[in-house]
Amino acid sequence: MILGASTILLVAAIFFTGWRMAKKDKSNYAIALIVIGALLLRMFVAADPYFHDWDEQYHAMVAKNLVAHPWKPTLYEYPFLDYNYKDWSNNHIWLHKQPMALWLMALSIKVFGAFIWAVRLPSVLLSSISVLLTYHISRSLFDRKIAFFAAFLHAIHGLSIELAGGRVATDHIDTSFTFFIELGILCGLEFAKKPNFLWAILLGLSTGIAVLTKWLPGLIIFPIGFLFCWQSRIPFAKIVFWGIFIFLVSAAVFLPWQFYIMSAFPKEAQYEYFYNNIHLTKGVEGHAHPFYYHFNKMRMIYGELIYLPMIWLLWQLAKQVKPLNFKFLVLIVWIFIPYLFFSFAATKMQAYTLFTAPAIFIVTALFYYYVQEQKVKFKYSYLATLVGILLWVLPIRYSIERIKPFAKANKEKKAFVQSVQSLDIGHLDKSKTVIFNATYPIQMMFFTGVSAYAYLPEKAKIDALKQDGIEVLVWENGKIITSPPK
Repeated sequence: MILGASTILLVAAIFFTGWRMAKKDKSNYAIALIVIGALLLRMFVAADPYFHDWDEQYHAMVAKNLVAHPWKPTLYEYPFLDYNYKDWSNNHIWLHKQPMALWLMALSIKVFGAFIWAVRLPSVLLSSISVLLTYHISRSLFDRKIAFFAAFLHAIHGLSIELAGGRVATDHIDTSFTFFIELGILCGLEFAKKPNFLWAILLGLSTGIAVLTKWLPGLIIFPIGFLFCWQSRIPFAKIVFWGIFIFLVSAAVFLPWQFYIMSAFPKEAQYEYFYNNIHLTKGVEGHAHPFYYHFNKMRMIYGELIYLPMIWLLWQLAKQVKPLNFKFLVLIVWIFIPYLFFSFAATKMQAYTLFTAPAIFIVTALFYYYVQEQKVKFKYSYLATLVGILLWVLPIRYSIERIKPFAKANKEKKAFVQSVQSLDIGHLDKSKTVIFNATYPIQMMFFTGVSAYAYLPEKAKIDALKQDGIEVLVWENGKIITSPPK
């Protein structure tokens, strides 16, 4: 509780100092402080002393196994019991997600060791740097005050912070995906200013890595990049040429992995592609929701007033059709194409649209300053003042609610991890040892390297394992016993 309160106060002081520097036109110092504040918030949430159930522990386990063999993603390294290769939570070859975020986590584990914080480090860093990318994109499209407010909203964004800390489903995958989408969009902006092979290659690499992080939604970079080129009055023929070149570069990044897994793990790969597609027509794993799910979630992710900036954005574009304001069109494409796509998809989860968040922060900042500039024209100016205040207060409130600075760690999980980390089983052959009845088997495997299951199989199976030379251990009351109970 003391740590949480101290963190909130420290970050608040950092943001306040940054805001004052921004007003004094010291933008470099201001944005540096905002990024530092964002980093501290993410580090605080990432300090949870155990892995979270969905989906972090699975991503962590696969990443750890990738350290030994980067081209063979596995969940159960040694599957002693029969498994269904279609069950991503209990199988051997694990292709449930594209590999880039997992490779980043594996690299961190390789460098720093198999620690919880090492698993979360890439997400904490990328999520914090994403705040800086939001600033630069906003500044390129509009101005510094818009950029600063948008970056602040990103820095305190509760869902982004939770995901970077692994607390909620899709965690590190969506965190990395958002970063690479923003990186691609920033490269698209620079390419439109100065079309050359260097920026084209960087744009293609960013897009390819985004696809290699969370598949085809990463291609949203292309229509946004097209709008940048259109605004820069690049001839259409050149846009086509560069578009083909950039796509080939991106395809050279994400296609080899697809060909490789289809060759090396054909049945698993075919099923995962099928499973991805079925998300469009069927609500899988209890995530079937009505069409308006994502639009309804907006108020819980960005604050209840978020609909006002969205309506204002559409109105601004409608009233400026001739000449068309491409900056507003970019924001509409970035936000509404993904929102509509995932609204039509039958399977829906709150973080699926996270990569639109930077655009939503920019629109919120635009609307805030529009209201402040226009409120003298309003008959009831106090309403405009109230709206402006709420555009600050509601995101801050949601941030604190999601960060949970005064909440205590789950005692059961914390005790389990501490008990597992203190086990003296390093001398055992990991390929010939199995632990049954583990409370949290995936976390048990991560910390021990030994295959673990949440239940006891039948005695016949245990006897068969022993006959094959497998050491059978049982987790009971926080300890390892060598003889399974009869």
